[in-house]
Amino acid sequence: MRTFLIQHKISVILCAILVAGSYFYFQRVQEASTLTQQAAVLQTEISNMPEPDVLFREKRKGVTFSWIQSVPDFLRELNKWARKRSIGIVSIEPKEPTLKEGYIEQPIKLEVQGRFRAIGDYLSFLEGLPRPLQVTGLKLTSPEELAPDLKAKFELVLYIKDAA
Repeated sequence: MRTFLIQHKISVILCAILVAGSYFYFQRVQEASTLTQQAAVLQTEISNMPEPDVLFREKRKGVTFSWIQSVPDFLRELNKWARKRSIGIVSIEPKEPTLKEGYIEQPIKLEVQGRFRAIGDYLSFLEGLPRPLQVTGLKLTSPEELAPDLKAKFELVLYIKDAA
């Protein structure tokens, strides 16, 4: 009788180990399948991204121009991005563009108003856009009539591929 109980305990313990091992094995298989699917989605997104211009790839500048279609479209996007961040655009003043070798520099003077963190978020967002643009000459003021809002004046330099 005693040997029967010992054999029975060993069988139960082996079955428990087998069930636990199967559970962890299939959990890992499911995780690997999910990761493979996510990698495929990311690879598709990467392959759909625009290629950097050959001229700038050769010079190792890594600049991508294709997302900027035109200055008016970009200005509309600037306004939309500002509204999403609770920023009011006081003025937008495109300056005279400068033709460089293979691209155009388009300076745009901007004056915006909003809370300090919102302005910081907006500037950080602009700096993080896929190049090529640059934020320069930032000046923050705190007019009493706007408190607690601030006014920020700065210049965006937009780099556009020369179509010629």
